[in-house]
Amino acid sequence: MPFYEYRCKSCGQMLTVMQGIKEKPLVHCDNCNSDSLIKMISRTSFDLKGGGWCGTTASNKAKAQSSAESGAATSCACNACPHKQ
Repeated sequence: MPFYEYRCKSCGQMLTVMQGIKEKPLVHCDNCNSDSLIKMISRTSFDLKGGGWCGTTASNKAKAQSSAESGAATSCACNACPHKQ
């Protein structure tokens, strides 16, 4: 379950809560008894590293497509590929 950060617009109280993604955002501040909590946008606590993620595969596919469109030879091992002719 993810953690969400909230800040009260009335008193400035910061709050970190573990909530399900489908749960409604909190609005009530227990510190000042007002309904003025807002959900903060914060940095995630994980990083996608290594190959196979969208950031790495999308750029590799774009490079391969531009090479194929420009007629550049690729490093294919078979002799039947149309781009080797």
